[in-house]
Amino acid sequence: FPVVPPMPTATQAQGNQASGTLTRNIAGVLTVTGTGFVAGAVIVFNGQDLTTTVVDQGTVRANVSAALLPTQGVYSVTVRNPQFSALGGGTATPAIGVTVQNPTPTLSSITPTSVTRGNDASITLTGSNFYDGAVAYLSGASSSTFATVFVNSGSLSLSIPASSLPVAGTYSIAVKNSDPTPGFSGTRTLTVNNPAPVLVSLSVN
Repeated sequence: FPVVPPMPTATQAQGNQASGTLTRNIAGVLTVTGTGFVAGAVIVFNGQDLTTTVVDQGTVRANVSAALLPTQGVYSVTVRNPQFSALGGGTATPAIGVTVQNPTPTLSSITPTSVTRGNDASITLTGSNFYDGAVAYLSGASSSTFATVFVNSGSLSLSIPASSLPVAGTYSIAVKNSDPTPGFSGTRTLTVNNPAPVLVSLSVN
C-alpha cells in the first residue's frame, strides 16, 4: 500500500538574522520547524512557493530573495506537503509569521559639521539604508529627536531649532530606522560654536 503523506504542522519560522528575523531588501535564509514534513514539502512565504530543502521530518529550509522582502513587518509562512494520488498532504494551518526588520542604517557624513549657537540648524545626513520613517537622534541636546525628512535611501535632512542647542560644545548624531530594526547607525559629531562677539561701542574715559 502507498504511504499517504501526512498533513504537516508549522510551529516556528526563523530568519538567519539576529532574533530570528529577516532583513528588508536583503536576501536571507528561512528555517521552519514543525512536524510531518516529507520529501517534496514546500515553504509558502507570503503566498510565494520557495525552493525548499527538507532537512528532516521536523525542519525545512529555503532561501528568500531580496525581491520578496520589500517592506518591514510580519510575513505569513506555512508549509505544504505533496499529495499522493490526490490523497493526504496539504497545507499546514494556521499559518505562522516571521518578522522582516528594517536594516541598521549607515551614517557616513553630516553637512555642515559645525553650526553657531543661537541659530536654527539644517543638517544634511549622508549614508545608506535609510528608509522612510528614519529619525535622527542628537545626544546632549534638550530634545533627543528632531524633524527628519527622508530624501532618499542615502540622504536625510535634519532640522534643529536654536532652542535645542543652548550651549556650545560637541553633539553626537545617529540615525535609526523605524521599528522593527536592530538599532542605531554609528555616530557623527556636530560642533556647536559660540557666535563671534559684536563690539557695539567703545567708551574712553
